[in-house]
Amino acid sequence: MHEAPDRPPSVAVRWPIPIMLAAPALGIALAITFSADHSAQFGLIVVGLFALLTAIAAGGAAALSGSGAVRSALLVKAAIGVVTGTAAILSAFAATGPDPIIGTSTLAIVTAGTLLFLGAVDAWLGFRTRGDRFARDWNAGAIIAVVTAIVVMLVPPDFHHAFTGPDGVERHLTASIVIVGVTGAGLAILGVFYAIAGASLIPQRTRPRKARA
Repeated sequence: MHEAPDRPPSVAVRWPIPIMLAAPALGIALAITFSADHSAQFGLIVVGLFALLTAIAAGGAAALSGSGAVRSALLVKAAIGVVTGTAAILSAFAATGPDPIIGTSTLAIVTAGTLLFLGAVDAWLGFRTRGDRFARDWNAGAIIAVVTAIVVMLVPPDFHHAFTGPDGVERHLTASIVIVGVTGAGLAILGVFYAIAGASLIPQRTRPRKARA
């Protein structure tokens, strides 16, 4: 006998949930975009901040989701965010060592691990709420996170490319620059998607009905 999918209560106001999750992703994506520092240490710090801010957002969203699979998954996402975020911040100290490859490898592993764990929660929730309108959004969010993690892991930690810019100045493209840039792009896509998903749910939001006399 197949277990019936867990659908959120019809009275739940669901549109703020993806919007709250979009805020950390968009905020960190903007920080990466406007920062000239794309070192491994900077990458670990911003990934840690993304995970910790996601934990806060998921914890707040859990309070709006009522009971059931959505609330449980958001609480798990919050716990994962705290663990991975703390690990990323602590790992930033390892990125200051004499061997840049160690720092870059740490950045790739921590970044990919954070995205994979958070994406796994979305994938599970998408399966658990299958048949519900929101399930497609969870699945798409999981795909974005997993694809970003895979691209990050494909960057060789010793990658280094020297080139001359149009101004005649020699520049260097390193693995950490690529990884931080890919992370920022992935978070920007994820944040925009979450924001659109939340906006698309606004017309469908429902509120508890008053008890009949």
